[in-house]
Amino acid sequence: MIEVTCNDRLGKKVRVKCNEDDTIGDLKKLVAAQTGTHHSKIVLKKWYKIYKDHITLEDYELILSDVMSYMLQHLNNCWQVDQAIVNEEERVVLVRWGHDWDPTCMKMDEVLYKIAEKVKNFAVLYVVDITEVPEFNKMYELYDPCTVMFFFRNKHIMIDLGTGNNNKINWALEDEQEMIDIIETVYRGSRKGRGLVVSPKDYSTKYRY
Repeated sequence: MIEVTCNDRLGKKVRVKCNEDDTIGDLKKLVAAQTGTHHSKIVLKKWYKIYKDHITLEDYELILSDVMSYMLQHLNNCWQVDQAIVNEEERVVLVRWGHDWDPTCMKMDEVLYKIAEKVKNFAVLYVVDITEVPEFNKMYELYDPCTVMFFFRNKHIMIDLGTGNNNKINWALEDEQEMIDIIETVYRGSRKGRGLVVSPKDYSTKYRY
């Protein structure tokens, strides 16, 4: 069983549990049960692609591409974010800020999902919806579509990526090993008491703040 999230144009979000072999028509009925809108009036689409009722979720490959962020642990309010950052004593806390439906976040979430098991001994990964939890937007200047930040023992760990912005990663890293290397570098540096670490790769030629 998987969880799919649907957003309407006003930003209202519903989450429904369904099976991989369910059709889009089945998914519409589950969404209708939560929203009160008749399933025949619901159109499910991703950007310009409209999903057809008789096709299964598996055939549309929604299993990985659209549900990736829901395999990651969400922090749904300010208190949960604070507790996650404050209470973790041994591992790096990585927080991806943004929106699950944003294409940049979807790319980042796919990488985070794939590496979560590999880094579990030295990092814990969370995602936060900046509309649902807006309290940190001004504090951390969360104005980009996707932002990744690191914390260790309640301290924000900065990383020099060569971009001019040491506070965060504000693009989607699509290489799993690069992300693992960065997290490991943050972990090793923060364990030694460093508040700023240098990325193992220089991204100055590709990304600019």
